[in-house]
Amino acid sequence: MNPLEILQIVVERLEKLAFHYMVAGSFASTVFGELRYTQDADIVVNLQRGSVEDLVQIFSPDFYIDRSQVEAAIGRGSSFNIIHVKSAFKVDLFMLTEGAFDQEAFGRRSPRLLNPEAGFSPYVQTPEDTILAKLRWYRQGGGISDQQWRDVLGILKVQRGLLDLAYLRKWAEKLELEDLLREAFADAGTGETI
Repeated sequence: MNPLEILQIVVERLEKLAFHYMVAGSFASTVFGELRYTQDADIVVNLQRGSVEDLVQIFSPDFYIDRSQVEAAIGRGSSFNIIHVKSAFKVDLFMLTEGAFDQEAFGRRSPRLLNPEAGFSPYVQTPEDTILAKLRWYRQGGGISDQQWRDVLGILKVQRGLLDLAYLRKWAEKLELEDLLREAFADAGTGETI
């Protein structure tokens, strides 16, 4: 199975449980930017403590899932992963936080057709929110992740003229990412700026 097929299985199971989710990370940056291979998928999900048993049951036995990791992630508002047993493809599930940006980004998610043959249209983070999230990860990681930076530049290039610059400006200021966003626009060479 390829990563997109595994992502589809995960999303369909989350939807079966009526969990609200958003595909983010490298899959989102590939949707809006430049195509690249990824070794995992990131999904933001709104889970509650009472959903642990349902989650473990629906992903077992074809995914490795650790009940204690799920419980800890929900309690801390962090993340846990599930691993597709046959392919070893990893899916990181991030708990939706109460942060203003995270809440707004989650509310802005929209369905995107990722696999026309299978009719697979999961909810995906917007390009603007993907840029901001990746810049935030880049800063938190000490500014050394070339892949995060390349993903941001890819989105800026492919989405040239289509991005909501006022939205980017507003959240870059609130998240203290204005310097990185300006630098990214300059590096992308699109002629756009905030």
